[in-house]
Amino acid sequence: MTMIKFFNYFFLLFFLCSCTGQDIKLNEGTFIEVSKINEKDILLYPCSASINTIVLTGGFIEEITGQETIRAEILNKKIKKNVINFKLKNDNNYTFELIDSKKHYWKINERIYVENKFSNTIEKIQEPCSECFSEEECDLLRKQNNELALEEFIYKDKKTLETIKGDFNNDALEDAIIVTDIGDKNNNSEHYLLTILLQSSKKGLYKLFFESSSILPCLNCEEWNSDADYSYYDLKLDNGTLSFSTNRTNNNLNEWDTNTYIFKNNEEGMKLQKVTKNFGKLDSDDEITKELGDFNFLDLKKFNVYKVE
Repeated sequence: MTMIKFFNYFFLLFFLCSCTGQDIKLNEGTFIEVSKINEKDILLYPCSASINTIVLTGGFIEEITGQETIRAEILNKKIKKNVINFKLKNDNNYTFELIDSKKHYWKINERIYVENKFSNTIEKIQEPCSECFSEEECDLLRKQNNELALEEFIYKDKKTLETIKGDFNNDALEDAIIVTDIGDKNNNSEHYLLTILLQSSKKGLYKLFFESSSILPCLNCEEWNSDADYSYYDLKLDNGTLSFSTNRTNNNLNEWDTNTYIFKNNEEGMKLQKVTKNFGKLDSDDEITKELGDFNFLDLKKFNVYKVE
């Protein structure tokens, strides 16, 4: 027997031995559910939930089913050739059956999954947003999840009051603020929507960071009583700081006051750093300045200017 024939015989014998009577091994891994469309394997990502995923790690099995996650400790497992049975502490059982070793497909409790690290070859399809949400909600989600040109954040059916540029998050990129009038034109009421956009590393594209109608006060909003501030002015975005001022005049008491709201960006996000009040008499040039307490605990996303004082 020549040396080449010997090695060929040896490898054939090794292959046959390795494919007969051997139990599979599975210590840990992540498995993504495989769906079919027109007989084609796909990974279908739902529009309102997570794709079904099973994680086997550290003596636990965790299953993410849509919007729910179940995690339980493995009590024992039994292995027989290409099937592994797991018994869990929550009385559930999981059966892992290797059904295609080339594709790394597993049947887990009668559903087909692929090992996550081998899922790149399968087409990924996102379920249309319209299947889960209204047109307005889908438009907002699109702005939140995608990098878009600045004009795509402009509400076509509303009046844009101003667009301000500046570095909001200290990354040396020019971010933007858009103020939109969302008031009721029929009764001449004003209401302002503040939209904050972070510029992407791709020049000219932005992503929605925050949007709220409770930040900027207005002159004729229902939320404001007769003692409320007048509409905002001097909105600025610079060096990680967002600020604006409001002012109030009381002719009966011969008094005026101005509040300046200052937000500062830090590692924990944008926080209301301080509110400065300037006030005095209408018939005097004297002016008093004071700070209205420590507001560092207030997050921009929870801030409502109507409740600061």
